[in-house]
Amino acid sequence: MAKYAGQEFESCDRCDSPAGQLVAFKSDQHEEALCFTCWKPLSDKGEVKVLSWINKYGRLAFEKGATTGPFRIKHE
Repeated sequence: MAKYAGQEFESCDRCDSPAGQLVAFKSDQHEEALCFTCWKPLSDKGEVKVLSWINKYGRLAFEKGATTGPFRIKHE
């Protein structure tokens, strides 16, 4: 199995909830990890583009090794 070597996101950059999306803001292209509650209003306004989903282990979904341990973060 491949080891995961990417970023890990412990929580949303705007609150303490688990992050669910890595987004880029269309205005200045900066990236933030957001939970659904913080992401949805921005998405409805068309202000952000989703770059990747974040799985329950705080890792970018669909990356090699994203669902194999050891896990530093695990959201219930």
